[in-house]
Amino acid sequence: MCKLEEKILKVDELIRYNWKTKEYGRAEFIFCPIWKRGKIIKLHIYPMQQPDAKYFYILDVTANSKYICPYSWTHLGKENPWPWQFYWCKEHKCMSIKIYVPPNTNTLRITTGTSLNIIFEET
Repeated sequence: MCKLEEKILKVDELIRYNWKTKEYGRAEFIFCPIWKRGKIIKLHIYPMQQPDAKYFYILDVTANSKYICPYSWTHLGKENPWPWQFYWCKEHKCMSIKIYVPPNTNTLRITTGTSLNIIFEET
């Protein structure tokens, strides 16, 4: 497997992915939020089980986000994302989250506000 390159992500910028491959199964992402004084200041995003992935992403959060909310558009028939593992990341010194992407989605979008919204959608 090749090393991933760092890419700086902007709020509302899209990350495209294939939700499922024959060799690797369902795609997932690792999210490492960096907190300071109760607010998220940075988010590291790593694609997993995605053979065509070229980048890992870093998002500098300028809003006063205090929560992380992963979701998808269930009113459009999409399933909710599946956070399945929480663990301590030694590299970033934070609690990391592994999330399986919902079926039939192909885009990840992050919006900020009081909460840091991780939105899985189909575009």
